[in-house]
Amino acid sequence: MAQFTAFDDSCDSSALLGIIVNIDRFPPVVQANAKQIRSDIRNPWAHCDFTEWTATKYSYSFQLMEKLIRNLSLSNREENRILGELNRWAMNGQNFLSGTTLGLEIVGDIRQQTHILSRYVQTLCADKDSQFIKVEKELTRIENDLQGRIQSLESKSLEHDETLNTLKEEIKKQVEDHIPPHIQAHHEQEIGEWEQDQTTFLETRATRHILESLPSHNCIVVTGSSGCGKSSNIHQAALHLRDSFGYEIIPVLTGPSDIMNYHNENKKQVFVVDDICGKETINTQTLQTWRDYSEKIEKIFKVADKDVAGKNDETVLKVSSPKLLLSCRLHIYKEAQFQRISLFTKKECNLLSPELCLLEAERIHMLHKYLPDDIIDNIKQVTENVDYFPLLCKLSKDKTSEEVKKLFTVPLISIKQNINNIIHENKEQFCVLVLCIIFNEGFDTDWLKLGSVSERKNMELDKLEYIVKEFDIDLSKQKHRNSLKACFSTLNGTYLKLRGTEYRMIHDKIYKMAAVICGQHLTECFIKYAPAIFIRDNFIFESVTDVHENDNLIVLLKDEEEDYFERLLCDLTRHAIISTFNNYQLIHKTFRDKLISFLKRKNDANTVLTKLDTEGCKTIKYGDQEYPYDTHYYTTPLIESATRGYFDIVEFLIVNVKCDVNKTDERGNSPLHKASERGHTAVAKLLLENNADVSQCNNDKKSPLKYFMKTLSKRFIETVKSLLTWKADVTLRNKNGQTPLDIAHALQCKQLLNLFEENLQLKESQLK
Repeated sequence: MAQFTAFDDSCDSSALLGIIVNIDRFPPVVQANAKQIRSDIRNPWAHCDFTEWTATKYSYSFQLMEKLIRNLSLSNREENRILGELNRWAMNGQNFLSGTTLGLEIVGDIRQQTHILSRYVQTLCADKDSQFIKVEKELTRIENDLQGRIQSLESKSLEHDETLNTLKEEIKKQVEDHIPPHIQAHHEQEIGEWEQDQTTFLETRATRHILESLPSHNCIVVTGSSGCGKSSNIHQAALHLRDSFGYEIIPVLTGPSDIMNYHNENKKQVFVVDDICGKETINTQTLQTWRDYSEKIEKIFKVADKDVAGKNDETVLKVSSPKLLLSCRLHIYKEAQFQRISLFTKKECNLLSPELCLLEAERIHMLHKYLPDDIIDNIKQVTENVDYFPLLCKLSKDKTSEEVKKLFTVPLISIKQNINNIIHENKEQFCVLVLCIIFNEGFDTDWLKLGSVSERKNMELDKLEYIVKEFDIDLSKQKHRNSLKACFSTLNGTYLKLRGTEYRMIHDKIYKMAAVICGQHLTECFIKYAPAIFIRDNFIFESVTDVHENDNLIVLLKDEEEDYFERLLCDLTRHAIISTFNNYQLIHKTFRDKLISFLKRKNDANTVLTKLDTEGCKTIKYGDQEYPYDTHYYTTPLIESATRGYFDIVEFLIVNVKCDVNKTDERGNSPLHKASERGHTAVAKLLLENNADVSQCNNDKKSPLKYFMKTLSKRFIETVKSLLTWKADVTLRNKNGQTPLDIAHALQCKQLLNLFEENLQLKESQLK
C-alpha cells in the first residue's frame, strides 16, 4: 500500500477493501480475504442490525481480519503490532458484550468515540429515517450504560484503593508489632510500673555511669545485693533509651527465647532482664539456657561494638544498636558458671563498689523523695549504712516519725517485728501475706468473688479455699470476703504492690523475710500448698546442719521431714522435678542420704522415677517460677543430678531405678556431657562404667570430650583422662569443624596437647 498515494479522510475501510479486491498486484488469497471481509463484515456493520450481531458472528469477524493481516506478508514487527491491536479490540468488545468490568481508560475511550459517532449520526441524519433513529437510540443507550459503568468503576476503584491502603497499614503494623498482643499488654504493664517509679527515683552517680556507658556497650550487667537499686537503675536506663533515642523496651519474661523471638533488626530495641539466673541461689537450668543461646545472642548484641568503633563522641551518642540490660545478684555474678558467658562479663556496674555506692549526700536526697523534712532531721544521725537503703526509703513512705526512726536504726529487726505483729494481731492480714507468698506470681482479688468458685477450680486455684480455712475465713460469706479485700488494700504500699487487680510482695527481700516468718508458723500449709520453686529454696532440716538465724530458711523438725519428702514425691508425680533434683538442701550429704532412703522405701517412687526417665520432663521458666508441660526445657532426673555432680544420687538412679545413661535433653546433651562439662570426674567415671556412650554427640556435634574445654582446671584434666581411658574419639569434629586437638592448639594447653597426641600415637600403634 506504500506504493499508493493521495489517500485522504474520505478513503474509508470500504474503499480500501475495494482497492485490494480490484488491483491485480495483490495476491489472490489477499483479494479473496478482502472481498469476504467487505461483504461479510464491513457492509453489514455499516447498515447495523443489532439482532444480527451475535457473539459467534463477532468472533468470526475478527478471525477473518486476522487472516487478512497474516496473508499481507508484512514485516514481523508490523504484523505483530497490528495483530496485537486487533486482539485488544476483540477482547475489549467481548468484555463489553459480556458485562465484564473494563478498565476506566478503555471504557472512557469507547464512550468518547460513541459520543462522537452519536453526534455525527444526529448531524448526518436530518430526516431521521427509521434505521437511523434506531441506531441513535441504541447509541444513546450504550452511552448511558457506559456512563453508569464508569461511575461504578470509579466507586469500586476508590474502594479498592482504600482496601489496599488498609491492608498496607495492617501489614506494616504486623511487621512493627512483632510481639503477640497479650505479651505486649504484659510488657506495657511492666513498663507502666517503671514509669510510676520515676517520681521517686533519684539519679545517682551510679545511674550516670550506667547512662554514660550505654552508647559504647551493648550489654550492661548491674550487680549488687537485694534492695540496693539494681532493677530501678536498669529500668530507668531503658526509659532513657526510649525517651531520648526512640528505643522499644522489651522486658524479658521467659528467658533468652524472648530475645530470639522479638528481636527486630529494623528497630532500635533494649531488652531488660531482672535478677538473671536466680535470686538466693543460681538457677542452673536458667543459666544453661542462657549458655545454650549465648552464641546467637552475642551475634545480636555485638553489633554495638562495631557501631561505636572509631566514631567521635557526638556520633556515638546516636548509636542505635540493640541493648541488653541485666540486673544480677552479686554472689550469682561471681559464680564461675556465670562468668563463662563472656557477653555478660564485658561491662559490670557494681552498685556496692567504692566507685558507685551511694554517697551520704545521695542518701539524704533519696530520703527527701519519700519523707518530709521534719522526719528526715530526726533520723539523719541514726541512719544505718546498709546496702538496701533504697528499699528502706520505699518502706518508710507514709510511716510515722517513730516508725521511720526504728526502721532505719535496726531495719531487719524492725521489719521482722512488724511482720510478727501482723501474725499475732491480725489474722486477715496474716492470711493476705500468706496468699501473696504462695501465689507468688500475683494474687488476683477477683478470685475472692463469690461467683468465681468454678473459675478458681478451672485455674487450679481451689487450694485458695483450703488456705483461708487455716485462718477460719469462709469465702462463701460476703463479710469475710470484704474483710480480706480491705486487708489487701491496707498492706498495699508497705508490704504489697498492686498491678492491675493482682497483688504481690513489694520486694524480693520483703518476700523472703515474710516467707520464712510466715512459713515457720504454718509449716504444714506451706509444705502442702507452696509452689515447687518455694519448696526447693526455702526449707532446711534441723537434723541436717547447724541452723543459724541468718540462714533465712524455714526450719523443719525431724517429725516434719516425712511430710516434706511426701511433697517432693507428689511434685515428681506431676512431672515437677525442680523441688527434688534442684533442691537447695542437696548440698548436704545427710539430706541426700535421707532422700535416697525415702525413695527406696516408697513403692511408687521407683515407678514415678522410671516414668520421668522414659518420658522426660518439659518445663518452662517464667522469671524464677517453673510450670510443667511446656517445651522450653527438657530434662530428666539423671541429667539434673549429673549436672550437679551428686555421685550418690546418680548411682541410685542408675543402679536402683535403672535410668538410661544415654538419655539426652532437648539440645542432645547426655548425663555424660553434663558431668564432663562441669568436671565431675567421679560421676563421669560412674556413667562410663555403666555403658555411657563416650562418642555421643549433641545437637552442636560436640562429644563429652569437647565440653570440658570451656573451663580448664585440674579436675577437668582428670575428667579428660577418664574419657580417653574409655576410648573417647579425639578426631570427632564439632559443627565448626574443630577436633579436640584443634581446640587444645587454640587454647595453647600443653597438658591437653600431650594427652591427645599420646592418645593418637597409641591408636596408630594398635592399628599396626
